Amino acid sequence: MNKISPLFLILVLFSGCKEKAPDLPIIINSPTAAIHYDETYQFVVKQGDKELSTQGYNWKSFDPRIGTIDANGLFSAKRIGKAKILIDKSGSDYG
Repeated sequence: MNKISPLFLILVLFSGCKEKAPDLPIIINSPTAAIHYDETYQFVVKQGDKELSTQGYNWKSFDPRIGTIDANGLFSAKRIGKAKILIDKSGSDYG
């Protein structure tokens, strides 16, 4: 019968105990945007330096008279004013 080396056994045990690196927070490229009433602004979802797809997120403008936002995060300004935008992951409730 072959014997398992104690060193090999210790390496196997420690290789299964690696700590998972914490996930970076998901952010948008800019918390505010100043644009003219007839312009658009593309919000970008990022995790660290990596751009994520905007699909799978819900976008909502709280004042569609001021501006609207589409499913891809493209904000279209309609009037002068301030519009609050909410982004959340699909499947969660607006809160």
